[in-house]
Amino acid sequence: MKNKILLPLAIFLFSFSTSKGQKEYMVGTSHISIEPDSALFSVALSGYGYPPEGRFSINWAFKGNTPVNIVAITGLDGKFFAADSNWILWSGTPSGENISWKKIGTADGIIALAGMNGRIYAVNDKGELLMRKTIQQNVRWERIAKAIYVKTLTALDGKLYATNNKNELMKMNPLQHDKYWINIGRANDVQSMTSHDKRLFAISAGDTLWHILPYKDGVPWTEIGRYNGITFDIKIKQIAVLNNRLYAVSKDNKLYIGRHSTDGNLSATAFAIKRKSKTVVMVGVDLTGFNYSLTDEVKDIISKKRNIPKSAILINASHTHFSPSAQAYPTWGDFLDHPDSLYLNNILKKGMVKAIENAMDNMSPADLYFGRGTTDIGRNRRAPDPEYPHDKTLDVLEARNSAGKVVGVMFLTGCHAVFNNSGRESYTISANFPGVTRDMIRKKTGANAIFIQGCAGDIDPRSLLDHKETGMQLADDIMKVINGNMTKITGNISYSFDTINIPVKPWNIDTIKQFKIDNAQNPGDLYARKNVKWADLMLNMYKKGTVSDKLPEYIQIISIGDWKMVGLSREVVTEYGPAIRNIWPGKIVSVAAYCNDVASYLPNEWHVVNRFYEGYDSFFWYGQPGLPPVNVFDIVIKGIKLLKH
Repeated sequence: MKNKILLPLAIFLFSFSTSKGQKEYMVGTSHISIEPDSALFSVALSGYGYPPEGRFSINWAFKGNTPVNIVAITGLDGKFFAADSNWILWSGTPSGENISWKKIGTADGIIALAGMNGRIYAVNDKGELLMRKTIQQNVRWERIAKAIYVKTLTALDGKLYATNNKNELMKMNPLQHDKYWINIGRANDVQSMTSHDKRLFAISAGDTLWHILPYKDGVPWTEIGRYNGITFDIKIKQIAVLNNRLYAVSKDNKLYIGRHSTDGNLSATAFAIKRKSKTVVMVGVDLTGFNYSLTDEVKDIISKKRNIPKSAILINASHTHFSPSAQAYPTWGDFLDHPDSLYLNNILKKGMVKAIENAMDNMSPADLYFGRGTTDIGRNRRAPDPEYPHDKTLDVLEARNSAGKVVGVMFLTGCHAVFNNSGRESYTISANFPGVTRDMIRKKTGANAIFIQGCAGDIDPRSLLDHKETGMQLADDIMKVINGNMTKITGNISYSFDTINIPVKPWNIDTIKQFKIDNAQNPGDLYARKNVKWADLMLNMYKKGTVSDKLPEYIQIISIGDWKMVGLSREVVTEYGPAIRNIWPGKIVSVAAYCNDVASYLPNEWHVVNRFYEGYDSFFWYGQPGLPPVNVFDIVIKGIKLLKH
């Protein structure tokens, strides 16, 4: 009898102590930088079509004066080699923050230099290609080939590359017995040329910086920098690469080193949650947007390495307008036709994968709490008319360990990550206000903070002049939620990924041709140029038979107990948030946009009817095959109701 009484008591006490001591979830967070490094000399920033000549990250820092009047310069084996207008050859050795220059020989008539494999190559004003076998003092130049009309010279992977006064790009193997130049393309009025990591770099008239992959046929020069008088504020006559850094000699004979103008806060942040055998990961990435192909590739890598379904990984773009381009913008400037492959493959993809894996590796027992507040950081950009809506909802998900310490904070609201597109900030890489808010929450709680962008399609910050003000206000609003009454989340994890196809009616070929003719009459107009590029894009699609009559809208749902995260693709306008939350009465529903694919806007009826930017012109900017139907909102909401996961 005594044992019969003690057994239930022991079970009760064990279960009570277990429920008090154990946590229902395993939670991990991670914060990984996706800043472009010095191996990338400059990147094009996305988010704005203006100015039409583009915004680039390169900035120049003064490194000292050069000897006399430099007419040619190259880097080789940790030193600069330069020829001046007095026909003197100099070597320059970096010493701390300075360059120590000394004379090492003559440079009679030399107008271009290149260094490769311990040798210096040169072109002189007689149209001769010269070479020094060593870099010691007082070594004579040896004539090895003709170089008639050659203006600039560089070396890459055993080949010499040159441009001439006919704007042709040429190459030569200097070790072949019969040395001759091969024409491989055009050269954009190049004034000086250098090379690094499979690419040629050139500065052209007008102080425009370009690069090209000379190995790929038909690949054009891509613009990566331009004089703007603010961050790019020097007039350049020569460029060179030394120790994997780009240098420039200005027309007033000063030496500068290239670097990124950046706030230094671009990141991929991840929040991983596990219960029993199921794991979900939500990732916030400081990008304007991305194509589905990128997020699907990242998910595929994680799925294969970690054995979790791709539908359990949600990837969200913060939509900062000051990040390197990570997707194709085919109707913008040519420099945004494709993202930089080095940034995309060597930094961004690896950073996203690392953020997810680190979050999964860092998981420890924790409880989840949800809180909802409001924030007034934004306004509908159709304001001041009060009839235009603004969903001020602010959602916060918090994880606490067994000691009650906050170990992760995820916050969600809908507001464009933009500020005034002028001055130095216009050309500076920045996470914008989400980066400021994350940093403040991290300092206040000691935990990683993850921002998930909500339905921000038509919502801009109230303060367009100071993103720091917006970020600090949002942080204060988040702390009010954290310090208030938060609801504990309990229950199972589930996830799903579905597609709702929005029907569109592409214009016919005749309409597109007329549209192109009408816009081609205004070549100086930014919008007209965009429309011409869109028309060419569509005509090429018709030629290839790839014109689509649908816009795929991706719907991802992650459920944890009574809480649901509903992630939509595209730039979703504010009214979708409340409508989707109402689909699940009695549940806690957070609605994110900019998830998995940012291919266009997702407008409401009134955007389409009134031909507002969100419902009309933006579809040309995004290179979409057609305009959304008037009832696009009903199509999406009804489609989600049918899913009802």
